Amino acid sequence: MNSSLSLIVALVFSPFILFFLHVCISRLALLVNGKISSAYSVALAIAMGFIVILGFSWVAYFRFSEPRQERFLGLFYCAVVYGCFSYAYLHLFYMGETARRLHILYELKLHGCLTREQLTQHYGAQTMLEVRLDRLVAMGQLKREGDRYVVQKRFLCWASGILMAWSKLIGFHSEALK
Repeated sequence: MNSSLSLIVALVFSPFILFFLHVCISRLALLVNGKISSAYSVALAIAMGFIVILGFSWVAYFRFSEPRQERFLGLFYCAVVYGCFSYAYLHLFYMGETARRLHILYELKLHGCLTREQLTQHYGAQTMLEVRLDRLVAMGQLKREGDRYVVQKRFLCWASGILMAWSKLIGFHSEALK
């Protein structure tokens, strides 16, 4: 297989490489009885995937490139492509991880039929907020001090700021249109 074709194949299969890495990390954590959050496992898989994809790209193609500028731009392109696949994977993963709609459907399948009032008891605004706050505390993103929550780690705040700025720039938020 020539070097440019192997580069294309690596980029096309990078979502599967990411999935494989994610499975390996999660299973390894289970084997060693390690407590690893789902957010940390996917972030670690994405980071390891960058190393694998960029390393392979270098070995398979870019080490043969003559001008340094071509090497830099080529590796940058591979990082952007893999980053886009990782972003899509992250959203697909979290959709299955956190979607209330899917959980409601699962509960209905499990219990047969439930009334709206029974569903509201399980998934009211108060319960949803409590569940999300408990998860953020468990992930170490928030710390509870009495009846107040304090930001403990800034990574998700930083990431959400970037995503909010990006979506405002694109025009997804009404305040961006004002």
